[in-house]
Amino acid sequence: STVYVRGCGGSAYLNEAQIAGLPPEEVKPNPARIEAATAALRSKTTVTGDVAPEAAACIRPCPPDASPMIGKVLDNAILAAGHNCWGILWGPLTGKIVAELIAGEKPSVPIDAFEPKRFNARTSKRGRQMKSQAVGEQW
Repeated sequence: STVYVRGCGGSAYLNEAQIAGLPPEEVKPNPARIEAATAALRSKTTVTGDVAPEAAACIRPCPPDASPMIGKVLDNAILAAGHNCWGILWGPLTGKIVAELIAGEKPSVPIDAFEPKRFNARTSKRGRQMKSQAVGEQW
């Protein structure tokens, strides 16, 4: 069986340019954090015994507001991403929500806060329109 342990804190938030410039071979686990997480787990349970942990490091997706993106992005596309370090815990509920959306059902939990389109550029509402044509002064 597998025990998934993740450390708290210590993550660096990178912008798009920083991520693009980060060589994959430089994404490595921090030995001090592995030791701290292992010691914390072993202080609470004996389930791991003396088995040495298998450590990994990755770039975790995290939207600017630190909330996942779950919802329709096109008529035929649903996005469920950006869970940061909580993806394993959110997986079952996210799967249920996605299944409900695919089936055309209302999600069983409120998902407005996770709307992927919350990051879309907002268009100006200023100026006057006559059907689809701008008329009058536009700001």
